[in-house]
Amino acid sequence: MDSSITIPFGGNDWNVRVPAEKRVAVQFARVPEASASSLELLDAALERPQGIGAPLRRAVTPDDRITIVVDEKL
Repeated sequence: MDSSITIPFGGNDWNVRVPAEKRVAVQFARVPEASASSLELLDAALERPQGIGAPLRRAVTPDDRITIVVDEKL
């Protein structure tokens, strides 16, 4: 069953319908205090993404679609 999900974006909300079989659980990880540069942190996150178990470059194929959500507060 499809259901609507509301995603806050900037000053607006996006209402998105996502089929149940396409949903994935959100996983939160403790984020250590940043002691590296932003570029080094981004590189580390792409090489060791939470919940995937492989570098992002190995986990997707050219025809895959991915969504990267960036919180405006970051």
